[in-house]
Amino acid sequence: MPSVETFSRKEMPSSCDNLSVGILVFNDLGQLLLIERKRFPPGFAPPAGHVDGDTFRKAAERELEEEVGLKVNDLAEIARGKKHNPCRRRGGNFHYWRIYHATAEGRACGSKDEVKQLRWCSKQEIENLARRTEDYLCGKISAEEFSKQPGLEPVWYEWFQNLGILPDPAKSQRGVIPPYLYRTGALIAGRYYGEEFTSVKKAAKAFQEIGLVVYPNPEPTVTEITNDNDTFMFLGDGQEKKEPYQIELGYLRAVKALQDLPMSQQTLYVAVHGGYLGRSAGIETAYAMSLGKRIVFSEWPKRFSDKLSPKIRKIIETHMSEYPVIPVEEIQSEYRKLLGQVIPRPKLTEEEEIAVFCAILALEKDLKKSFAST
Repeated sequence: MPSVETFSRKEMPSSCDNLSVGILVFNDLGQLLLIERKRFPPGFAPPAGHVDGDTFRKAAERELEEEVGLKVNDLAEIARGKKHNPCRRRGGNFHYWRIYHATAEGRACGSKDEVKQLRWCSKQEIENLARRTEDYLCGKISAEEFSKQPGLEPVWYEWFQNLGILPDPAKSQRGVIPPYLYRTGALIAGRYYGEEFTSVKKAAKAFQEIGLVVYPNPEPTVTEITNDNDTFMFLGDGQEKKEPYQIELGYLRAVKALQDLPMSQQTLYVAVHGGYLGRSAGIETAYAMSLGKRIVFSEWPKRFSDKLSPKIRKIIETHMSEYPVIPVEEIQSEYRKLLGQVIPRPKLTEEEEIAVFCAILALEKDLKKSFAST
């Protein structure tokens, strides 16, 4: 058995240790060293790799020398955290990261076995790569197109925002690309308050335990206000309120961004609690149907919000039996069986699609009106 120091990628362990390091190296011009790897995942990234039984610091030194031929002089940890990024190893659906800034000696030269190309990138060049990644994550370009002309690796798109290398997404005109947009993920439709929130949280926990990324965050800090017998949830700490229609439109954008590609199978999971489906979740479900997205129900709804239009209710009742059902309690044992399988995509009629569009407009109008009266 080779030692950690002599591991080659051909002798890579079959199981993932879920521990990773990333190393940022800047030159005298302030450019950041990025590499494009020959193997999955596609995209440009700093030198990085698994810990593989070593200490984090030793692993960082090893990866920097192995991938780009640089010897570490000084190493400073600048960030750590868990990211839901997939790797090629079994069980590699997430990783606990430590990110280091390094000063190093030697001439950077990419490993012939691992590195397709090496670049020193300016801040503007990094932002250009980020735009390419956004186009891929939003479904504007295919996985094949992204592999041929990649941007940043998705996990580094997120890390660079965390580290301030990319602009604050809250101030970006393009908005935030939700972190669920990786190879597999679940977008959960359901009530995010009251008793029904229990089902959403249980579903989110089950998806996370099998290594999938969940959006929205199942444990947000919320401020609730009650108005006209409806409860609206504001994401954040209550200091800066976000209007309900902004939250809902952001969620609908997330539904639209769901991908069903070989590398990116993402699903709208409709968490129906006690047979009940609310207005927003109902519209989100019908919208996903109109776009041909992957949908899985926790159970088929039997009761609907009085505020859900009869046309939307009829659309759901007509087509829901064509989609799979996986109860919340069975997500861990059954959901992975669906990955790689084709889920039916019932085709909505033009009249049904118009009804969905009108329901979205009506919901936006009502949410704006409710917020204005608070």
